[in-house]
Amino acid sequence: STPVCVNKNEFIKLAQKATSSQLFTLKSENKNLDGRITLIKGIQKDYIKNSDPIHVDFMAIREDQELEIEVPLKFVGEPVGVKIGGGVLSVAMHEILVSCLPKNIPDRISLDVSGVELDQSLHASDIILPEGVTLAMEPDETIVSVVEIRVVEEAPVVEAAPAEGEAAAVAADGTTPAAGDAPAADAGKAGAAKAGGKEKEK
Repeated sequence: STPVCVNKNEFIKLAQKATSSQLFTLKSENKNLDGRITLIKGIQKDYIKNSDPIHVDFMAIREDQELEIEVPLKFVGEPVGVKIGGGVLSVAMHEILVSCLPKNIPDRISLDVSGVELDQSLHASDIILPEGVTLAMEPDETIVSVVEIRVVEEAPVVEAAPAEGEAAAVAADGTTPAAGDAPAADAGKAGAAKAGGKEKEK
């Protein structure tokens, strides 16, 4: 590896407009670096301060050698399964892996989803690739699907029935006595017993 220094502000401006498949051409006084075509393999950012890049890994590539690279997808149109069928578009992959020469690397690849009906899917093999670009992943990989919107209903809350022998006492007016209150029948017995006790004292 060869350490290089780049202007941070200039790099940020370029990176904000770039895609993951963007190529960068180095300009340097070093003849071994000047004009080299590179790809970004990784960016280390300062997440504590402002998320600005503090280290970038460039990978030098050969112009005459094919490479595998992930290219972002651009979805075009509104699926008929969404527009008419009432479904929703589910995206399984936002990028696909392709193989091509550096000069043929596309910024993004368009995928027309307007013909996808409800419960249908598009796979990697359905993508029309630009000239000079071939698929470098399994062709049966699902890219998008139109699925039915499912509404999950919550089960009603059922109050537990009182256990046997634990039936709540209800007053004559239909109310339930508060906790700590003696049932009416027990209160009557207690009053009768007390009155009887007074008669014996007489």
